[in-house]
Amino acid sequence: MQASTSIFCRWAMKSRTDFSGQWARSLMEITAILQCSGRRSVGGMTDAVATGVKKPEIMIHVDNGWNHTTYFNDRFATGTVTPDDVDVLGFSFYPFYSVIAAIEALNLSLTQFAKDYNKPLYVVETDWPVACENVTLSENFTVSPAGQTQWVTAGTNVLEGLPHNLGAGIFYWEPGFLAVESLVA
Repeated sequence: MQASTSIFCRWAMKSRTDFSGQWARSLMEITAILQCSGRRSVGGMTDAVATGVKKPEIMIHVDNGWNHTTYFNDRFATGTVTPDDVDVLGFSFYPFYSVIAAIEALNLSLTQFAKDYNKPLYVVETDWPVACENVTLSENFTVSPAGQTQWVTAGTNVLEGLPHNLGAGIFYWEPGFLAVESLVA
């Protein structure tokens, strides 16, 4: 990943998208329309950002970055949103979501997204706990600040190894949240 001097603006209808169940396709299409309309409409998203940003980048942010699925194929298949409407792809990646939310799974998944869409890829939400009880984590890093360093380094290495240098960045999500009830309860 190379340092960038450009300003990155993320316009989001909500923090991330997690679609499952029978209602998924309808909700996916509605969300796609909303996300796409911000870019296409006069007075849309461009009015919502600082005047210094001439063309804000559009990101679709989904959870479970370690799990390459047909999510984008399904969303783009409607034609409501096309790959040309999206500038970058963002993914959440947490070790406590599943024991298969592992670094190697992230590598395989993001490599496939890079090949499929040729767009910059971000891990826009990740963290590693410093305290965690009653939860099985996906890697054997220590539950400590040292483990946090290992986790971020491993994620950064995945991004730096993606085809065509499409790994664009990693965002450590709120390191101040040390006591997450679901992890310590």
